Order: sequence, then structure tokens, then C-alpha cells
Amino acid sequence: YQIGEIPPLGFVPPKMLAWTIRRERHGEPDQSFKIETVETPKLDSNDVLILVMAAGVNYNGVWAGLGVPIVLLMYTKLNITLRVPMLLALFGP
Repeated sequence: YQIGEIPPLGFVPPKMLAWTIRRERHGEPDQSFKIETVETPKLDSNDVLILVMAAGVNYNGVWAGLGVPIVLLMYTKLNITLRVPMLLALFGP
């Protein structure tokens, strides 16, 4: 679904739009934050999927984009991406 489109109630789309921060793009927010189409994480029986109509950016997101003060991704072999799906923050592969 594109920005402004709302899926039917109870439907979980296979892909979603997400603001992503990737290690190779660390820098100023206009460079490091990009909208991408990503796989929707699989929901478990204890998970809730919500539709967010508006959100904001805080210092933690800016620091993550800049790669400071510490980039935890550099200390793990896991490919972890901070995904903000039309702005619900999730961690996943």
C-alpha cells in the first residue's frame, strides 16, 4: 500500500513502506533516512499491528542515522535494520 492508502481491517500486507537507516548511509538525516518497501514482519500471537497516521523523529533516530555515539550494528554479525513502518519502530532481520 502506498502512503495514504489503508488496507482492509484485519489484512496484513506482505510488504510495507518503512523509513530505514542503513549502516552504509550513515550521515545527516536527509541522507541516512530513506523510505523503502520491506517485508512485513511475521506477527506472533502476542503481537499487535497498528496503523500510525503521524509520528516524529527523536534524537535516538538522528544519532542512529549519524552512527554516533555508538553503532551497535558494528558489534554484531546479525543484519539488524531499524525499520519505521510508516512510523512504527520494529527491529528485525
